[in-house]
Amino acid sequence: MAKKCNEAALSLLVCMEKTDCVLGKKRSLEECMRDPIESDPCLSVRNAYYNCKHSQLNMRTRIRGIGVARGRGGVVGGNSIGTGGGSPGY
Repeated sequence: MAKKCNEAALSLLVCMEKTDCVLGKKRSLEECMRDPIESDPCLSVRNAYYNCKHSQLNMRTRIRGIGVARGRGGVVGGNSIGTGGGSPGY
């Protein structure tokens, strides 16, 4: 389970290493990560890593997988919710 977010973690480290905080101010990665202003250029990568780690803890996502619970435009499993017809949506 820990290997799932390795790519997101590596992307975050690479992004943080390129920031002015690490290169210019010669601070450690840990110090720069704790400072919200310094880690702002990597906010999207940081959010992706958070979402990956969060999906490991969320039992619904662990069982169903990422994105399956949303369905297609309010439709789960190809059938409208509440019609009762066809195959189950899981």
